[in-house]
Amino acid sequence: MSRLHILTAAELTAFDTPALLSHTQRETFFRVSERLADLLATLRSPTNRVCLLLTVGYVRATKRFFVSPFSPADVAYVTQQLGYTPDQIDLDTYDDKASASRHRRLTLDYLGFRPFNAQARQEMAQEIRMMVRSHMRPKAIFLQLLKLLEIRKTEMPSAYALTELMTHVSQQHKRELTETIEARLSPMHRALLDALLEKQEALWQPESQVQRDKLTLLKRFSQSTRPAKIKGNIGVPGAMGAKFTVSSK
Repeated sequence: MSRLHILTAAELTAFDTPALLSHTQRETFFRVSERLADLLATLRSPTNRVCLLLTVGYVRATKRFFVSPFSPADVAYVTQQLGYTPDQIDLDTYDDKASASRHRRLTLDYLGFRPFNAQARQEMAQEIRMMVRSHMRPKAIFLQLLKLLEIRKTEMPSAYALTELMTHVSQQHKRELTETIEARLSPMHRALLDALLEKQEALWQPESQVQRDKLTLLKRFSQSTRPAKIKGNIGVPGAMGAKFTVSSK
């Protein structure tokens, strides 16, 4: 199963990398409330406290989790914010698996967010299914999912995870359509549809070497110069000018 290509390489990198924050943004996202200070105090080492505050700040800013290495400028700001010196912070000792997993749970609980678990995945799959049936473009679906996750205060997974889910639902939808057609298309209808793909003899001398599928002859072109009609003539998706008809001859 080939995966959908939704974001460019640059967009993927930007999505899965912490954004560059300004000083004002750092003051906003890395602020320490009394409740957060109590939470930080439960951690043993200055490094873990710095990393937890970084995690909280990034989720506040983007609703997503990121793995180290963190931005040096953000690390320096948070280190100073908590009253530590750079010598007290050793990010090499930070356990990306154990500590980061625990910090993720603490962050979600502190901010009141839901994890992107099986239930959230099922909910998003249902949303994707409805959007696919409405013929929304993949990138529009992707952006709409981000809005829904934010509105529902749900952790945003990686771009890869969302793309995989979209691919799975899209392929499932295609299989359902194929099964429906196979079950309901009669032999007569199949023969008629196959006939539309047969080559049609050229209709006039200058095109004696040109043979077109009968299907392409069903399109009726508009002579209007309106932009929507022109787009319809050249087959632009979503244009209203393209009309198809079957000749009664």
